[in-house]
Parts: sequence; structure tokens; C-alpha cells
Amino acid sequence: MTFKCGVMDLHNYYWSFDEVQDKQQKKMKGAFDKIINLMNDKQVTMREACYIYSIKKLSTTTKLRGIIRK
Repeated sequence: MTFKCGVMDLHNYYWSFDEVQDKQQKKMKGAFDKIINLMNDKQVTMREACYIYSIKKLSTTTKLRGIIRK
């Protein structure tokens, strides 16, 4: 929630507690659903699905930032 706190400070904009909870709940559910789908698709454990998801996300981010050129 650090980004949201920074936006609130810079722009003097505030979210209510319920709004923050709702947004966080949606993000958490979305992330959980992605892991479950990956787990079922690859037939791996939840831990392995988390590793796969994390490594893919890191790989994509480093490529987009130009850190890796492949």
C-alpha cells in the first residue's frame, strides 16, 4: 500500500478505510486466482506455482525495462 500512501500525500487525496480494504481484497483474490490456475494447468504444488509465477513476472519486468535483451 506504499504507492497509495505516496499518492495520498502528494495530491492530498484520501481513500476511506473500506475503499482500501476493497481494493486490497480484489488484488489479493486476483493474485490467488492466478496461482491456482497456474497450479492446475501445470499440475504442480502451490509453492511451485508461486515460484513459476514470480520468476515469469521478474523475467517480463527485466525484459521490459531493458535489463535483459532476449
